[in-house]
Amino acid sequence: MRRRRNELPQAVFERIFRTHRHELRRHLRIVLRWNTHLVDECLSEVFLHVLRRYRADSTTLARMPDEEVIKVLKTTADNCVTDMWRKDTRRLMWENPCDDAPDTVAANVPDHLEQMIRGEFDDRFAAAAAELLTAAQWRVAVMTWWMDKSDKEIATALGTTVATVRTHRYSALKRLRAAAHWDGIELTFPDHEPSRSPSATDGRGEVTV
Repeated sequence: MRRRRNELPQAVFERIFRTHRHELRRHLRIVLRWNTHLVDECLSEVFLHVLRRYRADSTTLARMPDEEVIKVLKTTADNCVTDMWRKDTRRLMWENPCDDAPDTVAANVPDHLEQMIRGEFDDRFAAAAAELLTAAQWRVAVMTWWMDKSDKEIATALGTTVATVRTHRYSALKRLRAAAHWDGIELTFPDHEPSRSPSATDGRGEVTV
């Protein structure tokens, strides 16, 4: 993206907003489980944050290629969501313990389903996960497979332990595996198709079992 001659800083941000708002909205819709109110709130916050950050140096932003701009926007969005989740995730994990998890959970040994999710965490998986997982499991799942964060990064961001993160991810995989149908070619979730309306809440303040 090149800055046009004599283009004012405000015009740079307006053009970036028009170009990237739909892709960023889709990103936030999945992360926040289709909660329209929170999506709109975070979307506005992201663009305001980027505006403040680059106000004195809009030339740098204007010269970024589109893929770099959307990377900046998504990283800012993920930080916004993580800050929001940090406030109550420990309480949600305490209120909804994963008592079906084993005593130990192997680290960095993804099974076939996890490999597939990591490679294609799209509306298909998200729609099923939004209905099947508790709020805490959803947050760990999204930060693992959508934001591509390590167990240690997730634990630090949410104010919990690495062991707790691994236990919630294991339980999330167990629920997804139980609902999935694999025909040797495609993985589907017959009772949780994307055409259905997923949960309208991101789990903030929610207690799910």
